[in-house]
Amino acid sequence: MSIISTEKRGAVAILTLNRPEMLNALGQPGNGLAIQEACAALNDDHAIRCTILTGAGAPFRRAAI
Repeated sequence: MSIISTEKRGAVAILTLNRPEMLNALGQPGNGLAIQEACAALNDDHAIRCTILTGAGAPFRRAAI
């Protein structure tokens, strides 16, 4: 499983951290780089106007967009 998933809904991108068993902590080497790469890719997408960073699992509840 990837540390991060990306979903696009119109002009909104949702980046979700996928480590619910570790409460989405970024403690592993390379995890920060994965987020950096995902953000860079979204930055190059001129259709995206807003990015939401959230986490998977119970500690993070996302409202419907």
